[in-house]
Amino acid sequence: MFRNNSKIKVMKKSILLICIFFIALSACEESFLEKDQLGVFTEEQFYKTEEDAIYAVNAAYEHLSFRIDKGFSDVNRLWVLGDIVSDDAITGNQTQPDVQMLDDFSTYADNENVEVHWQKNYDGITQCNIVLAKIPDIEMDDAMKERILGEAYFLRGYYYFLLIESFGGVPLILEPKNASDLKIPRATAAETWESIESDCLAAIDRLPASYDAENTGRATKGAVTALLAKVYLFQEKWQEAANTAALVESIGNYALMPNYSDNFNISTENNQESVWEIQHLTGASPRLGNALNQICAPQLYGGGWQFNLPTQNFVDEFEGNDDNGTRDPRLDFTIGRPGNDWFGGTYPADGSYSETGYSPKKYIQPTDECPARADGGLNFTAIRFAEVLLWQAEALAELNMITEAEIVLERIRARARAQAEDPVNALPPVTGLSKTEMINAIRHERRVELGFEGKRFFDLVRWGIANDVMIAHGKTGFENGKHELFPIPQRELDLNPNLVQNPNY
Repeated sequence: MFRNNSKIKVMKKSILLICIFFIALSACEESFLEKDQLGVFTEEQFYKTEEDAIYAVNAAYEHLSFRIDKGFSDVNRLWVLGDIVSDDAITGNQTQPDVQMLDDFSTYADNENVEVHWQKNYDGITQCNIVLAKIPDIEMDDAMKERILGEAYFLRGYYYFLLIESFGGVPLILEPKNASDLKIPRATAAETWESIESDCLAAIDRLPASYDAENTGRATKGAVTALLAKVYLFQEKWQEAANTAALVESIGNYALMPNYSDNFNISTENNQESVWEIQHLTGASPRLGNALNQICAPQLYGGGWQFNLPTQNFVDEFEGNDDNGTRDPRLDFTIGRPGNDWFGGTYPADGSYSETGYSPKKYIQPTDECPARADGGLNFTAIRFAEVLLWQAEALAELNMITEAEIVLERIRARARAQAEDPVNALPPVTGLSKTEMINAIRHERRVELGFEGKRFFDLVRWGIANDVMIAHGKTGFENGKHELFPIPQRELDLNPNLVQNPNY
């Protein structure tokens, strides 16, 4: 499952630079109404060849990236909505009041973060709809055509998943439309989930289990099967979730990496634990790098922006004791903390790196590896096999299949235990638990295994415990029945009179 790293970089460049070309093509549409364009393709000239089809689907991936091209206003905000809003982190940097307002649960519908999140996902959906509408009519290799359609179905389902977990039911736009036809009401949550399931099922038989090195990063059968398992899990379709999650391993020969930190190291990206990874490339123009390398780094470490600071509550979640070598080793792979390793140096104890005393670490690169901090080359792993195992364990526990859930959960804990200073006594196996105790143990494991990967707030909401956790954490601005969802952006409400705002905003 390991890939040649130089070939991976070639693949990243070939896909991502094509994205730039196609985005430029798409961006011309509005200005066509204003003046003649010279030296560009029109839509009538495009979508003619297999190469055009590949260009088009490549561009559908771009809206998931964490790149900064135009400044802060266009970067993916999953780190805000999934991490900062949760009990794992606080805002940190005070230069973005809209981020702080979300952290305080005092936000309004004009918040830039929710607007960017909505817009980026619908931009991706628009590109997928174009692919699904245009590519069937192109004369090309049938197998390639089916694969491209499968990629588009998967990506559209994934974009809609990011929308429903943030906003609830949303307008379902499943084909290219003129602006005048976009003013449609929101679908219900059930209708939105049904659409995502349909896209996943449409993609599964069209996608391969793997690709050659030149195409690493494209959607696979394993990725769409994993997404479907997650969709079932969020709907509490426990048996379907357990069965589907169990299929993932056999489809792609996935396995846990022996070293947890290899999931966040540029030399070992796209590894056997990676079910689906959002590719980034440093040194391109315009930028295609991972801006989390800038956003989350301390100001005094290469000029980072010092957002998304871990809380003491998050640190305390990790089991064991530093003094006797039993502390969960994932803690120091996830965050920087006083006296411990910080990319070959020592994290300072004087608070100069962070007001909480801690910094997120997973998507930060050493300064000698990436001098242009906002242009990181490290990918973002959207679905790890470890998370698939945790979905499976959770579904089994909910089905009261406790012994089966223990076996799956132990795979995660055993990997972490093996890296502890004292593996014999660290992270003891979880046995003999009741159903409630097992569910809580799995929830704990999700927090420490997946910390700062954009998951936590959405977990709290789907478990129905966001109110209790936020209040206990001191985030007293949280209102039950309101803040489980983010507000529909005011801009969208203004453009579409048929949209209805989420309750109590």
